[in-house]
Amino acid sequence: GRRYQPFEVERINQSLMPLGYTYQAGYGRFGKPVFMLAKLQSVEQYEHYTLVIAGRELARELTAPPASLQQAQILIRSQAVSRLIWDLLEEWQWHRPDNAMAEVVKFYDFERQPLQALEKANADQQEVLILHELGELVAEGLLNPLWNEMLEEDNRHRHLFARAVRDNLADCVSTLPGLLAEDNIPAIHFYFASLTPTRKSMFPTLAKAYRVWRKNGSAQGLKQAIQQGQKHWLDIANRLTDEFSAGRQKHNITLQTYIDQYGL
Repeated sequence: GRRYQPFEVERINQSLMPLGYTYQAGYGRFGKPVFMLAKLQSVEQYEHYTLVIAGRELARELTAPPASLQQAQILIRSQAVSRLIWDLLEEWQWHRPDNAMAEVVKFYDFERQPLQALEKANADQQEVLILHELGELVAEGLLNPLWNEMLEEDNRHRHLFARAVRDNLADCVSTLPGLLAEDNIPAIHFYFASLTPTRKSMFPTLAKAYRVWRKNGSAQGLKQAIQQGQKHWLDIANRLTDEFSAGRQKHNITLQTYIDQYGL
């Protein structure tokens, strides 16, 4: 008998979570609204954030991001994680290239026990996503408060580039250091298997360091690339927001220069 506005996520979940459900509403890429209703799998409260794992989804739209961060709450959508893994696996099976996904396949018996393998792979990929969202939380404190306003005003191409800058920063301050510290080898391979072509082309030193690590197990190059990346991506992000606040024309020129530089 109660009525809520669609973005009153906290109030809605106060009613739904005791019943074993969770609701998500937010804005995805290019400001597109994203909604989801699912069975609640688990909730864990930590010092600086809350981790919510959504299970079977009862209602959703076509867009299904596997993870999101909203007001210090990290949401992991277990079904979306499985879809991501399965899509990567199906794409790899066409030609079976010797790449990061080939290393992932070695860790799990997808051929004989696909469901069990998917469950194990899902757990590892969730670890990658949680560390990335924690990195987004750290990045939020490092970036200029104008960052989100800048994203809203940039066109599609520039928006994607700026988001990739922030994603790279988040991974350099949290995801990759965390995976290396835990020596989570399959999750590290998953990370590189799921990297978009845009982010690979933007961070060639990291891709090169991964190939060395994959060949001989030496993580020194990865650690060095990560450390350099922390400063590099934060510097680019700060320059973009500084110029955005100073004037749109210079900001647009700088963004386009970066896009051309990375061949995007």
